[in-house]
Amino acid sequence: MAVEAARIVGRDQAIHAIELQNSQIHRALAVNEDKGIETLFTLSNVTSVQTGPETSTVTANFACDACLQKGSDVFTSIASGKLIMSLGTPSSSALVEYPKEAGLGMLDVNCEEFYAYLASIGYNYADLFRGITSMKRCCDLAQGEIITSTASQSGPMDEFLLHPSTLDVAFQAIFAAISYPGDGALWALHIPTTIRRVVINPVICPLNGGLDEKV
Repeated sequence: MAVEAARIVGRDQAIHAIELQNSQIHRALAVNEDKGIETLFTLSNVTSVQTGPETSTVTANFACDACLQKGSDVFTSIASGKLIMSLGTPSSSALVEYPKEAGLGMLDVNCEEFYAYLASIGYNYADLFRGITSMKRCCDLAQGEIITSTASQSGPMDEFLLHPSTLDVAFQAIFAAISYPGDGALWALHIPTTIRRVVINPVICPLNGGLDEKV
């Protein structure tokens, strides 16, 4: 939601990068497949600073609230954080390149074993959210490929810069960075409550938010 809000704010300008800082997840938001839920996403304290002849930075605080009870008009805080959007000439090299595999001693991870291990703990990923197709890991680092297939989905899919399922699957790699399947380092459900920093380069985001694309 924060990324899409940034796109709306910068819709008439070239976006160099979108950064989310200190994102706080106050509680989970469960959405039933056949029932909607009312959400309210807001940007506040929006400021814009010129940083060069053709560049500027937009900052804002973001908040997501939801009405969790049917028939209620009371909204509950779901998430909050800070948004920083750099405006300027898009560049495919705007972000630091990820570490090369050579010399890191990374091991191949069997993705079926990986998801089976997560399922034994209580993470029941399926369909769009079971998208890691290959992966390597070492301590505190995991790299791989994702394909979030829409083959099991019916009806049109919303267009996102980065689809929520693609982002969720990317976060699953954190589990591999923590633990090799079955080694016991990951023994129970871990629910993130804080994400210190996420940076997205819009110009290299795959078509359709990553759906049916190798990422």
